[in-house]
Amino acid sequence: MAQLIVISLALVLCANQALASTVNFGDFDVPGARTLHTHYIWYVHSLKDAANKAHGPPTVTFDLRQRTRIASKQGDYVGLQAYVMPMSTFNDNVEKTSFCTGQQNGNDPGRFYFKGGEKDASAVGYDITGRSQPVTKSLPLDGKSEAYVLVFINCGGEPLKDVEVKGTVTVKNPHGYTPATEYPKRVFYAIMAICYIAATGAWAFVCIPRWHSLLTIQQDMLAVGILGAVESASFFVLYEIWNQTGYYYFSLSMVAVICYAGKLLVAFRALIISSAARHLPSNDTDKGTPSGLLMESVLSLYMLAEFNWRSVQGYRLSHSLSIDYILLNVA
Repeated sequence: MAQLIVISLALVLCANQALASTVNFGDFDVPGARTLHTHYIWYVHSLKDAANKAHGPPTVTFDLRQRTRIASKQGDYVGLQAYVMPMSTFNDNVEKTSFCTGQQNGNDPGRFYFKGGEKDASAVGYDITGRSQPVTKSLPLDGKSEAYVLVFINCGGEPLKDVEVKGTVTVKNPHGYTPATEYPKRVFYAIMAICYIAATGAWAFVCIPRWHSLLTIQQDMLAVGILGAVESASFFVLYEIWNQTGYYYFSLSMVAVICYAGKLLVAFRALIISSAARHLPSNDTDKGTPSGLLMESVLSLYMLAEFNWRSVQGYRLSHSLSIDYILLNVA
């Protein structure tokens, strides 16, 4: 019950969603006639290898629909398909030059077929028509974990005119929606949040009654603890929501990353001040002095660099940042 309350509050407060385990086809161009595009790779855990089997065997859900600007021809284009298939057999089972039935018959629409005409038992497909009807299919893994690739195929014989595809493809692991490499972070951040809250609470109980007589480093230690607790709690809620719903909430990630960068700034400032105090008068490191201003400026630039680095790394998971934003921050 408490878990559902936390998730519900986060959904209300952080409405800015960024798809992660779910791939949005609105971001892709429709392939040309008799061509295919590969777009995304998931690492899917088999039920045998999964750390948590609460959600059963892995599945993929297709919720796709084609649209045209001409109402009378809505959904008339034939030949659009989406497949999720193992990477290990992709090159062996997909013909590079002829992969559509009827490819030798001019403009006749066809369907995707595997090399040799035999269907890959580990692949699942979906015909994209003008009707949106979500379909969930099991991923046949044959007992072993596997990397799966998303393939967008157009076996239609006519040139595309004002055709677009909207919808999503979602892969769910036995443990939930998070990638296998990210799933253990839920427990890690939960433990870190408990440790930060316990240590910071004890330190605050001692410090607050004596606040005006504390040294700067003692005040900074409390600030580091508070920022660390918020960071760990935000990451835990983020991963819990992601695992349960399949959505990566970018706003929660930003709160955690800002706290992470601020924690480093305060920690380094406390370290520099404590080290410099041995060799410089105490007033040389005050915020209003030239030395203090220089230190604050350098640390602020470092905080900005850390924030940008973590934001760019977040693109690998959230797919919510534009390529222009990524290049700007990398530069």
